[in-house]
Amino acid sequence: MPQFYKKYPDISIQMFAEGALVDATSADFDLAIDYGQILYSIHHAERLIEERLLPVMSPVYLESMPDLNWEQVNVSKTG
Repeated sequence: MPQFYKKYPDISIQMFAEGALVDATSADFDLAIDYGQILYSIHHAERLIEERLLPVMSPVYLESMPDLNWEQVNVSKTG
């Protein structure tokens, strides 16, 4: 951020890390980036990236779970 502020001193940026989604109908902001699986009904919202999760484990842990079919484990849902 220091490099950004040095290059663009007239732009003010406020960042918040919250557990709730931004209420786009009542907040005063130009840009919001939310992280999550919820599909937005706001017409000007768009997905920035799709994310897929992959379970990673040691061979010892994998061997300790012989009855689990890891190919059928769904760790993320993308829309």
